[in-house]
Amino acid sequence: MPRKKIIIDCDPGIDDAIALAALIGCPDVELVAVTVTHGNVSLERTTQNALDWLSFLGSKAPVFAGCAKPLSRSTIAAADIHGEHGIGGVTLPIAPQVPAAETAAEALVRYANEQPGTITLLATGPLTNVAMALQLESSVLSKFEQVVVMGGSTTEGNTTPAAEFNIFADPHAAQIVFASGAKLTMIGLNATHQVIATPDRVASIRALPTYVSEPLARMMEFYKIAYNRKYDWDGAAIHDLCTAAFALHPAAFKVEPMHVAVDLNEGAEFGRTICSPATSGRALSVVTEVDSRRVFDFLESALLSAPQWRISADAQRT
Repeated sequence: MPRKKIIIDCDPGIDDAIALAALIGCPDVELVAVTVTHGNVSLERTTQNALDWLSFLGSKAPVFAGCAKPLSRSTIAAADIHGEHGIGGVTLPIAPQVPAAETAAEALVRYANEQPGTITLLATGPLTNVAMALQLESSVLSKFEQVVVMGGSTTEGNTTPAAEFNIFADPHAAQIVFASGAKLTMIGLNATHQVIATPDRVASIRALPTYVSEPLARMMEFYKIAYNRKYDWDGAAIHDLCTAAFALHPAAFKVEPMHVAVDLNEGAEFGRTICSPATSGRALSVVTEVDSRRVFDFLESALLSAPQWRISADAQRT
């Protein structure tokens, strides 16, 4: 059975890094490319994080740098959530690789045309790169096998009471993507807040005999600080991992067809995803329920499936 081809457009970012580890470790995935956007931290930092993390994981996937700022609004970031450098205080060796020459949008268009109908696109950051790809070619998203977006919510926000971070960071890009007519799946906060890295789950990941387990556990523990402060939770929501799990295990998710628009009016509702039941016309598939156990099982299985990450029992004890 051929491996599932995936491109991830991301802004690493703790949960982006976790999703990347799951994709790279999963034997059923061919990570075709990584495109990078502004978001959790600056584009310069997210790009370096992607390069360093892929090198640390032994991945040869090319990295394409994208947009450094939103289409219209002022730039925001989330260093208070993800740490100054974006990956929770984890220090990685500097990668010898550099970004590829093409922009992220150019790469998305090229891959979609070279391999139409065969690649799944996961978008786990602000949707600026994806909107730019649509400006280069209006039909580009229809040439992906599937497009899965982590962003928005059917309920409340996390950056403002109305808006989720990825959408709030570039709501104009999100509206372009959601209105493109492409077949999209949206996984918002209402779903990802069901996928919490509790202390027991973090301990289970830390105990796995791989050299990747400890930095992942440390990232999750760092991430928890912000969630404890904001929600009084004993764990963090691992949003972006849900996109990778959905691509491989869609049966772990319940979806409903909905019309989705983004509020672009400056004010308290700016960046809200306005979701309504779809009774006619083209709709997005919006995730409403997640089997969190299967999502974390997917992550642990991926970590254990990569033989190059394994460490001996003796090394693990030291």
